[in-house]
Amino acid sequence: MRLFCLLLLLLLGFGQGAQAQTRVITLCYDETAVRPWINKVGVPLLKTTAALQRIELEQVGLPWLRCLREVATGAVAGAVGASYSDERAAFAVYPSTADGQLDTSRRMQSSSYSLFRVKGSGTQWDGKQFTNLNSRVVVQRGYSVVADLTKLGVLVDQTAGDADSVLRMLIAGRAQLGALVTEQGEELMTKPEFRRQFEKLDPPLVVKSYYLVFGKRYYDANSRLVEELWDRLAVVREAKDPDSLLRLKTGR
Repeated sequence: MRLFCLLLLLLLGFGQGAQAQTRVITLCYDETAVRPWINKVGVPLLKTTAALQRIELEQVGLPWLRCLREVATGAVAGAVGASYSDERAAFAVYPSTADGQLDTSRRMQSSSYSLFRVKGSGTQWDGKQFTNLNSRVVVQRGYSVVADLTKLGVLVDQTAGDADSVLRMLIAGRAQLGALVTEQGEELMTKPEFRRQFEKLDPPLVVKSYYLVFGKRYYDANSRLVEELWDRLAVVREAKDPDSLLRLKTGR
């Protein structure tokens, strides 16, 4: 019902977007990941949302930790595709409900992390605990899955700068398991360099929602704009044909 009402407001010109001058908002994203869902889902999602809001989103690729620092300092307005963590919430604003809870209905997308191992390895994961794990689990530097693994009592190696490096460390025998965004790991397994060398363990390690987040200073100065942007993003994400929203909005 919430999304239906938002759709009606959107098509009626919610926020007087039709009369507003085009505004540029600078966002950063993780240049080393370029997660498959960001390419296939996130890019058109943001493009359509921005067009409906009559704004332009300028996206800058940066190493993920630097991207987050730029959000914290106000060098950029926000970041694309950030999962929630208490550490990030100290400097970034996530969409929230009226009672202050994280609003997953206004997420960009949901995805999971999975564990990958070299074929033939005896390390197991049953969804609750590990078996025959005698090394650290490798993850990409600065990723929130570190906290999930730490809660399980697992030691983590964060020296990998990108997903390819995670798999190369497994090949070199420096670790038994690597944790990667599921779609990204599956895509890497199709590359000639890694084909037929790895297997994914089920079930996934964790499922996360990913958000378009904004620095606190930017949000404080532009809260109405950001809230409308999150609302429209939710409508576009749920639409079966996002382009139809643009046609209805423009009358084309």
